[in-house]
Amino acid sequence: TLFSQKDDLGGKVENKPKEAIIKSRWGIMPALIFYKNTPDFTENTRPGRGLGLSWHGEFNIKRGSRLKLMVGVDYLGQRMVFNGYYHTVQPYIYDKVYNYTHNLWIHQLQFPFLFKQSLGNEDNERNIFYFSGGWAFRALFGASARITDNTTGTQVFKGFSEMSQEHNAIYDGGGGILMGGIGLEHKVSTDYKKAIFLELYREYLDRLH
Repeated sequence: TLFSQKDDLGGKVENKPKEAIIKSRWGIMPALIFYKNTPDFTENTRPGRGLGLSWHGEFNIKRGSRLKLMVGVDYLGQRMVFNGYYHTVQPYIYDKVYNYTHNLWIHQLQFPFLFKQSLGNEDNERNIFYFSGGWAFRALFGASARITDNTTGTQVFKGFSEMSQEHNAIYDGGGGILMGGIGLEHKVSTDYKKAIFLELYREYLDRLH
């Protein structure tokens, strides 16, 4: 939020907004997830839904500037369904016969580093559109998984499954994301509380394993 200070000006008292060091924003994130098939290993990958929670801190880059910096942390759970193999013994023949349906709920943390460009004066206008874009570090923890044999209809696995990415950073589940979107800030009260609606696109830079 923004703070207020009082100045004594010849017997007159005026309230002036003072820019905060950091503005906190908490959010709930419904999501639509789109994954592509890896032809040698999967088929019939279906789009899923996701849900997340986020905290972002907004910093002023320069006093009076409409360009801001946002950093924070997001938890995002994502559903993913596809047909593929199920390895029980080795060696396994990759014959492109995908007899198993994998139903996953993927757990991850994301640490975004975003720039925000407002299209108006946030202090004076009730509704402001803005653009946001940047990069995020993705910390992938694994997935709650169910695997079903399509030939018999029986469930052959239920539990937690480890996951990794094609190119790892820092550790096996570390990777990168490009992010960009457009948002709307609506001022809901005179003490600078706002409701924020953000449409954000995330492009994952690495394939899942």
